[in-house]
Amino acid sequence: MDSQEPFLGGERERPALGRAHALVRRVLVPAAALVAAFCAGALWADGSGGGSRAWSRLAYAVRAVEGPHMPTAERFRNNLVFSDDFDDFDLRKWKHEITMSAGGNWEFQWYTNNRSNTFVKNGNLHFHPTLTSEQFGESFIAESGRLDIWGTTPSSQCTSNAFWGCERAAAEGGNVLPPVQSAKVRTFESFSFKYGRLEVRAKLPRGDWLWPAVWLLPKHEMYGPWPASGEIDFMESRGNANRTSGPNQIGSTLHWGPSQQENPWDIFHEEYVLPDGTDFCDEYHIFGLYWDEDEIYTYVDTDDNKVLVAKFNESFWEKGMRNRPHWQQSYSNPWAASKNIDAPYDQEFYLVMNLAVGGTNGYFNKTLLDNMPWRQLDKSEEARHAVNHFWAAKDEWYSTWKGEEQDMRVDWVKVWQDL
Repeated sequence: MDSQEPFLGGERERPALGRAHALVRRVLVPAAALVAAFCAGALWADGSGGGSRAWSRLAYAVRAVEGPHMPTAERFRNNLVFSDDFDDFDLRKWKHEITMSAGGNWEFQWYTNNRSNTFVKNGNLHFHPTLTSEQFGESFIAESGRLDIWGTTPSSQCTSNAFWGCERAAAEGGNVLPPVQSAKVRTFESFSFKYGRLEVRAKLPRGDWLWPAVWLLPKHEMYGPWPASGEIDFMESRGNANRTSGPNQIGSTLHWGPSQQENPWDIFHEEYVLPDGTDFCDEYHIFGLYWDEDEIYTYVDTDDNKVLVAKFNESFWEKGMRNRPHWQQSYSNPWAASKNIDAPYDQEFYLVMNLAVGGTNGYFNKTLLDNMPWRQLDKSEEARHAVNHFWAAKDEWYSTWKGEEQDMRVDWVKVWQDL
């Protein structure tokens, strides 16, 4: 990959010798290692020696004698492979998710491709939540309306029909239509990467039940459906003005496991509170992710302010089995075929940014946040109709959404990798 030209979208062929070549340039390889690689056939790249596989053996031989890694604070800083400063809204890079599916968390928003909900202003990408009733009227979302968002063009087509995501009617199942419109964008079609450094400079929203997030998902799901192929949530927060778990705090989490019911996210979950009494919605901050073969860590502003540190010192199957021995009898190891200890985090991931609203998965916990208008984490009648309780309390929470303060504003996004 060209070391001077950022990858701005679309498909580009990566040079077959890229990583091995970079390793050779970076270290002085002892002659014995080269002889061993030669004897193994690693230096033949004419087809008879295995082509790129041969070079991968050479890279392995070089890495074995490379010695200590470059300090992580300095690694992945020189070769910019993706960036966006949001001087305009480049929809070749960012594609919208269009759905009412609520992300499996029964959130209360409808994600749109609408410049009312995502737009660029003063060099920032805004995620701006709006009321559905402002467009259609209150009786539409509560009584008479039907939303058909299947779409007719590639840029308007519904992206997920899970949980009635593409078509709903008011009062169907006893619930109102999604009362809030917001936005979620991703780089699935334009950019993905494995190993590197990702930084996002952003200012988070202020307002009750707003849920901003920046995260990564696997492009190819090499180990099966979620969460077996992993998920990296490197920034999530809440907009509620609550000093226990509000906009003064962000969290980072790794999701992984052999099934949806077995996702030991708590093993790799940490939170960070600003030490000076300010909120993440007061000023812009850098939210960072460092990811290599040995570890993932997240940080705020600088490497010194680490949030989550996940060391790859044993397989994820072994990590899970330590606290969940029943896996041995109940599940097959989804990462057994991989030779990499960091599986499932040994594959390409793409970037997702979104602003969700509410939800019943426990992220907004009534024991932490006062006056939550809905219940969650049970199967009661009230929980099944949480969105109705949320909408009925509109006068309480909507008064905390004030102009651009309710927006997640992203100043820039940058990704670096080794040559």
